[in-house]
Amino acid sequence: MTRVWQRPAPAARFLYSELVPTSYDTVLYPTNTYSQTHPDRLATIATLFSMQPAPPGACRVLEIGCGDGGNLIPMAWALPGSTFLGIDCASTPIRAALAAASALGVKNVEFRALDLMDAGPLGAFDYIIAHGFYSWVPEPVRERLLAVCRSCLAPQGVAYVSYNTQPGGHLRRIVRETLQHHTRGIEDPQERLRRAREFVAYIADWEHPVIRISNPVAEEFKITLERPPNVLFHDDLAEVNEAFYFEDFAAAAGRHGLQFLAEADLFEMAPPPEDSEREAAIGLPPVEDVLRREQYFDLLRCRRFRRTLLCHAETRLDRSLPAAAFQSLLVSSDCRSVAEPPSLTPGAVLEFVTRKGAKVSTGHPFVKAALLELGERWPAPAPVAELPELVRSRLEKESGAAAAERALLGGDGFAAMLRQLYCGNFIELHAAPPGFVTEISEFPEASALARAQLAAGPSATNLRHTRVEVEDDAGRTLITLMDGTRDLAALRLDCSAALGREIGEAGLRRCLETAARNALLVR
Repeated sequence: MTRVWQRPAPAARFLYSELVPTSYDTVLYPTNTYSQTHPDRLATIATLFSMQPAPPGACRVLEIGCGDGGNLIPMAWALPGSTFLGIDCASTPIRAALAAASALGVKNVEFRALDLMDAGPLGAFDYIIAHGFYSWVPEPVRERLLAVCRSCLAPQGVAYVSYNTQPGGHLRRIVRETLQHHTRGIEDPQERLRRAREFVAYIADWEHPVIRISNPVAEEFKITLERPPNVLFHDDLAEVNEAFYFEDFAAAAGRHGLQFLAEADLFEMAPPPEDSEREAAIGLPPVEDVLRREQYFDLLRCRRFRRTLLCHAETRLDRSLPAAAFQSLLVSSDCRSVAEPPSLTPGAVLEFVTRKGAKVSTGHPFVKAALLELGERWPAPAPVAELPELVRSRLEKESGAAAAERALLGGDGFAAMLRQLYCGNFIELHAAPPGFVTEISEFPEASALARAQLAAGPSATNLRHTRVEVEDDAGRTLITLMDGTRDLAALRLDCSAALGREIGEAGLRRCLETAARNALLVR
């Protein structure tokens, strides 16, 4: 058994285990923030399927394979009413997680250097996260992970498990086996990594002098070349890196009393059939055969990675996403109208686009007004229950009360609109109000997490649990100074002094507005 003892820490509880050093101690793998793993996302999807999940602001979260806490610590900082436990079998990143949590004064997170196979009782959790774990461990550890999800998950809890999938994993496997062949016999990790990257670069550019070769694997090598070195080392050079057919993963989960809930990105799920008769004629599964339909969708798109949500097999789910499930949620979107000025006239088609490139066109006054309302509020959400009244008010101002009344959507029509936009990745839904503000106060305050991260580099985790880049030095300097003690005039003076050049009022306002749009302000 692993010997565990308690070490006091000023902010975060920390359990350290005497473990054999792993490759993750030798070549560090800094973890990122993954918005799909956030309790708000997990609670939202559970709510849509008629579960009763724990609220994000008062929940218990376990992350298995937490690394250096890059995903867990921002959650714990933003949700002080919840508790978090991260475990990892590599001691070096756990020590880094402790240092980071302690520096921020985060007291509601605990870290343990612990082999999952040796783990005793861990407690009960509303949300369990295992990102980048399942495909990279041997079968006994995979089985242990699913067993822990079953035994530790609350009755209405949700487990997030990501893994490589087939058939897309076949291309990745070719790259992996090629690199393992090329680097066989090299024991030093850094030398092995160097030789692998050199070979990847060579293959990505290689061409036959005479024969024209169409090789899809070459494209895969080009993708591999773009990965950070530590990702290449732990993915493509790893001793274990398996890809699974979705139905096989779902069957493994089923053997442990777990069932498929959804994908963490709901838009990644199989869409309704466009031609039911043709699909039935060629033997494609019907909509109600969820698992087989998901598997066929993977085959059609040559899928290579999934972020799957699981819940207890006894949990009753309503996969129709009923209208009532939306009422307690909040909705947001960063969409904007392509046409300026936008018209709410019935039948006048407007095209809307999001920052990620999603597009939707509509001539319905209600839908147009709703999207304009959400786009102007971004990143702040609106309560779903209040959105119809907000739309009515906008329509009345432009078209009059009678026209507004005619344009309103009923309960089922309103829910259908939200369902279509959400499954199309055009809007976001949330289970809890955000922790950021969008109005600029007299004494602006950026999150302590963002201030610390931007003091060390150009990116930070915002209060939407996504990473944002702050590329200009004025913006970074200003955010590090926004601790709530300076008014706008003092901020401008201190920022100018720190940069050694004058920052005008317009430049200050621009930086503040950017920080607000990036969900970095708490006051």
